Amino acid sequence: MATILVADDAAHVAEAIQLVLKTAGHTVIVAFDGAAALDYLLQYSFDLAVLDIWMPRKSGLDVLKDIRRDHPSLPVVLVSGGGPGATLEQATMMADLYKATQVLYKPFEDEELLSAVDAALTLH
Repeated sequence: MATILVADDAAHVAEAIQLVLKTAGHTVIVAFDGAAALDYLLQYSFDLAVLDIWMPRKSGLDVLKDIRRDHPSLPVVLVSGGGPGATLEQATMMADLYKATQVLYKPFEDEELLSAVDAALTLH
């Protein structure tokens, strides 16, 4: 299965995503902010990243920009419940601009997450 980076500042969300992905057989490494996610990207090889758009220290969109520069083929699924910097529609437009594979809106079902992850890994 895949090695997946999950970054979300809401611990309960990150842990729920981790549980769903581990149950599906994936290896998961969790970061609780964007800066930590970038540190993990330097240390490990990932098949996919699942990033919350709004995180402290570095947003998911900023992490996505760095991923596109340093790991251009890495698929990225963004998740968001909205945030202070932009509406969900604006965030989606930015995600499209930086070539996120998919955007999921919180709350989402386990099946939606698994479907997005499977689709992103298939494209990779």
